[in-house]
Amino acid sequence: MSRSAGRLDTTDEQIWVEPGEWAARARGLKEEGWSLTDLAGLDTIGLHGRGAFEVVAQLLHPELKRRIMVHVPAPGEPPTVPSVADVWPVADFPEREAYDMFGIRFEGHPNLVRILMPDEWEGYPLRKSYGVGKVAIEFIPQPMLQIQSAGQSPKPHESDADVDRLGQPEEDEMGDHEAAMRRAPFARAAQAEAGEDAASVSPLTPTPKEETRP
Repeated sequence: MSRSAGRLDTTDEQIWVEPGEWAARARGLKEEGWSLTDLAGLDTIGLHGRGAFEVVAQLLHPELKRRIMVHVPAPGEPPTVPSVADVWPVADFPEREAYDMFGIRFEGHPNLVRILMPDEWEGYPLRKSYGVGKVAIEFIPQPMLQIQSAGQSPKPHESDADVDRLGQPEEDEMGDHEAAMRRAPFARAAQAEAGEDAASVSPLTPTPKEETRP
């Protein structure tokens, strides 16, 4: 593979390291000047000639301008490999994520606990065997753009408006018609959730104001 001065190539090669040799091999690579740039778990079920799980590490050698990808099989149940957090401290959180998502255990890790999912979560969401649809999703009606504070609206006339608890511009800062247009969808959603008659919701068009004649 050709190289140009000052340019980092893509991965030059891939190597496979047995789990029992990974810790020692990692220390040797570190001494040679290799830095860990990424580490992740991989579910290899269904891939020909591969076990169930792997740990994949991306290494970079700045002086040589080379990258390598290291595959470490994680055998057993639970799948287990040595931790390299003592070699490359940056591996701490990626190893925790691989444990959290795939259930891969890293022997010697200083604090191998979940990092994304709640502690009481059952199972490992990124395993191919993990069933879908286990988490009920509640879809909340969002008919309008919500903003958190004044100055965040994309509309110029709302840029300085105060917002209410729903993240909408206060009604006294806009015209009657626009206020009604904004209010009606929320009212419908709230009354539908409460089982009330949607026909009782205020109409989109506000009641015209009485004209004052001179």
